[in-house]
This record gives sequence, structure tokens and C-alpha cells, in this order.
Amino acid sequence: MTSSRIAYTAFVAFVSVVLTLIVVYLIQGSPEQVTMADKASSDSTVYTIDQVAEHNDASSCWKIIEGGVYDLTTYLPDHPTDEETFTRWCGREATPAWQDKGNGRSHSPRAAARLENYRIGVID
Repeated sequence: MTSSRIAYTAFVAFVSVVLTLIVVYLIQGSPEQVTMADKASSDSTVYTIDQVAEHNDASSCWKIIEGGVYDLTTYLPDHPTDEETFTRWCGREATPAWQDKGNGRSHSPRAAARLENYRIGVID
């Protein structure tokens, strides 16, 4: 009888942990909140490198990351690094900075999902 109680207690603990993880996930929401329709409509605009280059400072900061064009102007105040680190990539190809934050690590999946909210098109 003692071993069956231990097994039952372990089962209840396991189910509790799984349910807690599900609730936490639902409260936080999925990081991928961009719908396929949103992405398709933003992908329809094609920009040239010269057009992106015009947006090269804090007042208008566009970046090219992995073929996408992103208007990150409104995100600048929320970025965890200092402004100079962020703005040095404005108006140009920023994939190297995206893939290596300077510590050998790329941005997180959560950051990638957030980035999609700023996508305005693709590069020609």
C-alpha cells in the first residue's frame, strides 16, 4: 500500500507541474503573434538598399535583417542596449549584429517574434 501511495503522489505532482506550465504559457501568450496574413502583406513591399540607407539614425531607423526590412524607430527606446549600439546599424544590413549580439550569441526566439512586428517589407 505504501508504494501505491508514493506512485499516486508522484502522479499528482507531475500533473500539477504540467498544468502549471500550461497556465504560465497561456498567461504569457505565444511570442508569435504575427499572423501569416500580416506577414504576407508586409512582404509585398520591396525596398532597395538605397531606400533603407535613407533611414540611418534614431529619428528613422530601418534595418535589413536576413532579407527583411524592419522599421525599428519606435523600438529604439525599449532596446536594452545603449542608443549608439543600436543606431550604428540603422540604414544598413544588420544581420551580423542580429546573429551575434557581441557575446557570441544570437537574439532569442522571443526577440525574433517581436522583430516581426516591425517588418515593413523585404530587400530587393
